[in-house]
Amino acid sequence: SSGINAEWPLRPGTEQGFVLNRNEFTDALNLRYYRELRGLPSKCPCGQQFGLTHALNCKTGGFVHIRHDSLRDLNAKLLGKVHKDVEKEPSLIPINNSHSTDNSNGNNTADGARVDIRARGFWRNGQSAFFDVRVTNPF
Repeated sequence: SSGINAEWPLRPGTEQGFVLNRNEFTDALNLRYYRELRGLPSKCPCGQQFGLTHALNCKTGGFVHIRHDSLRDLNAKLLGKVHKDVEKEPSLIPINNSHSTDNSNGNNTADGARVDIRARGFWRNGQSAFFDVRVTNPF
């Protein structure tokens, strides 16, 4: 065989999310070298100027939720390959008055609180492990 397949018999595919169209590839290069992205709106829905740094930080009109959900889905998919019982965004058991409701440490104690990923049997058989995905601005 000739061409790239002779050197690389296994190419990244769409299943892994490594195939980018022309615009995505250009955006990835611009992000890598901290250049401004083309085609972004001038104003964010929050009212501020919409630039790359703002897009990576703003929870109203930025890309924070998109990046978070992509990482959550990827981690859940990979966990699902090695564990049978993996769930995205399961509801947590409500805390009643007998437990502390001190929220000073950042815990979400509201009814309907969810965690990003639950994997049963991750640390021990029959026991659930909970994972929270955090997204930060790399710039």
